[in-house]
Amino acid sequence: CIMERDGSYYAVIHKRDKSRYTHKLVEYSLEGKLLWQSKEFNFEQFGVEFCAGMAFKGDDVVLSYGVSDKKAILLKMKFDDFMGVIK
Repeated sequence: CIMERDGSYYAVIHKRDKSRYTHKLVEYSLEGKLLWQSKEFNFEQFGVEFCAGMAFKGDDVVLSYGVSDKKAILLKMKFDDFMGVIK
């Protein structure tokens, strides 16, 4: 899922290493050039996690993700707080 905010595109990508998934937030210019990427992060645990979606609403970001193919979560937080956690 790629979302536009403040003149940039943002996406959450994931990397799989055996049964461990990690995520990164990436920022692209409107022309598609990679501007920035976060450090790798997990939402809850090391293991099977998968971010399925992202949306912006005002100052908030809402992320949907699954854990161990057993539960689905919606995480809502201030976008600036999210950026502070993953930088």
